[in-house]
Amino acid sequence: MRTLSIFLAATLCLSAAAISLPQDANTKAKSIVDSYHALAEAGDMDGLVELWKANEYKTLSLIDQDLEGSLSIWESAPDAPSSPDAIAALHKRALFGARAASSAFHRPIFLDYASSFCSWNDAEKRNFRAGQAAFGKTRGAFSKGDFEAAQAASEECTNLALPLGDWWGCAMGLGGSGNAKMGMGDFSGALSDLSRARLINNGLGLRGSELGNLQGMLTCLTELGHTPRAITVCEELIAATDGEQNADLVEQLATLKGK
Repeated sequence: MRTLSIFLAATLCLSAAAISLPQDANTKAKSIVDSYHALAEAGDMDGLVELWKANEYKTLSLIDQDLEGSLSIWESAPDAPSSPDAIAALHKRALFGARAASSAFHRPIFLDYASSFCSWNDAEKRNFRAGQAAFGKTRGAFSKGDFEAAQAASEECTNLALPLGDWWGCAMGLGGSGNAKMGMGDFSGALSDLSRARLINNGLGLRGSELGNLQGMLTCLTELGHTPRAITVCEELIAATDGEQNADLVEQLATLKGK
C-alpha cells in the first residue's frame, strides 16, 4: 500500500513538476509559440491547422496560456478590469486557436473548452480557481497517503469543473478520485473514474495524463478479472513506448493472453 501511495502521489504531481528542457527543445517550443501567434494574427486557419497537426500534444497548453493569461489580467483588478482590450485580444486568439485545433483533430472539445473559459462570469472564474485549489489539496492528501481526503478533494475539483465546461479540470478531478479509490481497494469505482478521465485526456491531447489513466485502468481491470479489456489497455501501453520494449508490460500481456 505504501508503494502504491508513493506511485499515485508521483503520478499526480507530474503536471506540476518543473521540467528542464534541453536548449534545442526550448528553442523549438518558442518557435511553435511564435508560429501560433503569427498564424493567428494573420487569420491563417489552414496554416494553424497544420501547425497543430504536427504538435498535437502541445496544442492545448499553448491555447491555455492565452486563456490563463486573460484570467490573470482580470484577477489583477476583478472589480474594474484595467485592460479589457488585452483580455479580449487573448480570448480572440485562444478561440481562433481552439477552432483550428477542433478542425485539425475532428474533436469539438478544444473549442468547447476555450469558449467556455471565455464565457465565465466573475463567480464562475472564482469557481475555476477553487477547482484548481481543490486539486492542490488532492496532491497534498496523496503525499500523506490519505486516500479518503484525496478522493474528497478530487470530487470537489470535478464538481466545480464540470458545470464550467472545464474539461481539463474534470479530467484532473476524475483521475484523482480514480487513483484514490484504487488506493482504497475500490477497483470498480476507480475504473469508472479513470476511464472517463482517460477519454477526456485523449480528446484534449494530454497524452502523458492519458497514459497515467491507462496504467491505473490496467491495475483495476486485472484485479476485477476483466481480461479482454485488460489486454486491450496493456497493448496500448506497450504501443505507446514507441517501439521500446517494456519488459513488465510484455510479461503481463503474455500472462493475460494465457488466461
